[in-house]
Amino acid sequence: MLRKHRMAVAQNINRDTVLPALGLSAPKKLALRRDALKKLIGDRVLLPTGVINMGHPLVSAWLKNNEKKSK
Repeated sequence: MLRKHRMAVAQNINRDTVLPALGLSAPKKLALRRDALKKLIGDRVLLPTGVINMGHPLVSAWLKNNEKKSK
């Protein structure tokens, strides 16, 4: 888990950028946001540290798609 956390931090991947691109969201209201983040951690889209899980299939597909667009 720590390795995945470091990879996301090193690549400057921001969850507020990635989640909307994946069609997922974290609401603005604190109580709703807390529940949404818990669900995303449970679905393993986010690591328990709150950083994007680079090993999740949705995130991996998004990263590959963005790499192709940036080239």
